[in-house]
Amino acid sequence: MSWGAWTGTAVLVALAGVQEAAAHAPMARGVTVSPGGAPVVQMPGFGLLVPGSDGHRYACDALAGVQGRGGLAPLLLLADGGLLVGGAAGLQRLDAAGCPDGEVLIGAPIVALAVHPAEARELYAATGGDAPGLHVSDDGGQQWHRVGDLPAGAPTDSLVVGAGSPPAIYMTAGAVLLVSDDGGASMRRSELPDALRLLAVGARVWAVRDDPDTREAVLLRGADAAGPYDEVARVRFFGGFAYDEESGRVWLADEAGGLLRSDDAGERFRRIRDDLAVACLRLHDDSLFACTPGTVDQPAVQVSRDGGESFEPVIAFEQVERMVECSADAAVDDVCAFAWAEWEADVLGSSGLPVIDGADAASPTARVDAAAPAGAEDAGVERDAGNGSAEASDETSAASGCSIAPTRRRAGAANWLGLLALALAARRCPTRRRAA
Repeated sequence: MSWGAWTGTAVLVALAGVQEAAAHAPMARGVTVSPGGAPVVQMPGFGLLVPGSDGHRYACDALAGVQGRGGLAPLLLLADGGLLVGGAAGLQRLDAAGCPDGEVLIGAPIVALAVHPAEARELYAATGGDAPGLHVSDDGGQQWHRVGDLPAGAPTDSLVVGAGSPPAIYMTAGAVLLVSDDGGASMRRSELPDALRLLAVGARVWAVRDDPDTREAVLLRGADAAGPYDEVARVRFFGGFAYDEESGRVWLADEAGGLLRSDDAGERFRRIRDDLAVACLRLHDDSLFACTPGTVDQPAVQVSRDGGESFEPVIAFEQVERMVECSADAAVDDVCAFAWAEWEADVLGSSGLPVIDGADAASPTARVDAAAPAGAEDAGVERDAGNGSAEASDETSAASGCSIAPTRRRAGAANWLGLLALALAARRCPTRRRAA
């Protein structure tokens, strides 16, 4: 093969790797709000953004024990600021800083979590696997005990806990409804006309189902969890639901763009925003939090204090320049190394190029210099080989000669030598597996 042909092939290989990285970009798809009003943000495939005194910090999926999960992981925010996160290996607690806090609490796959609406320390967890069951904690998640078995087969889609003591517990698994009136000790099973997911149970029952013909998401309202249900609204892609039972206000989000609101408990809906694509909703006191596109410099989470008429930014991804800091036992630098390199490449404008025989490594928890070199405009959203280039940093790992360099992406003429270096390093370095 000629030198020109070889280099051309190497550049194409490098560009393919860049395009793959561009396809794997973080997106806010879940938000949970602390009693003080600070959101914890979920980004499937990437991890969590955890609030702190100096702004939000990044915790990778592997640190939270949910690596490899395709969708949102079950998550509960505790009164003390800690988090309960469910994954394939079980239930894990993170402290308020986003660090692992103790051993696995339930050693079975967690498929759903819920909290009693009036008792913040009374928590419920549904497990899957070979012996699915319902578990309860009455001390805020410190100790758990199994209270009942769940049917094998279809995994739990939704878990909602009603008021009362013991509370009524509602679960769905496809078109199967399970209801317990004794805190989960026994379950009544009934068949539903369609597969649906319960959203809220109170004076009214709210659920959502997918229309197999139109592929739209249909919001349902009923007087009983077993039905019948009335269709009250639909959107192209379900982006979230929020309900204030006291005022009767209901919000329904369209991830394809749009926010609907009803002021009369679902009798009539009106579209209050057309210009906002929303991937999650969370009502906290009088504030409505929404996950919005979050393409690096755009807000990932916004909040409305006027019922969704207007929003103001809460956090953008580019503001998150540090990982969580934990004890040495957590080994955050090791556990999140590859996920953090992706975050730097996709969000903070680093190139993420492997560097051969580099020098001393900067810790992944070190703050990335916010002042980009003159002309640096690419924030990681577009990776056009004709407009951007990558420049290797001197601060790289020398231990193996194969490392991920936290470098700034620079605008200007295409630096094909940088891409060629990526191809050469790829031939020398073993394939890396993402940690998140």
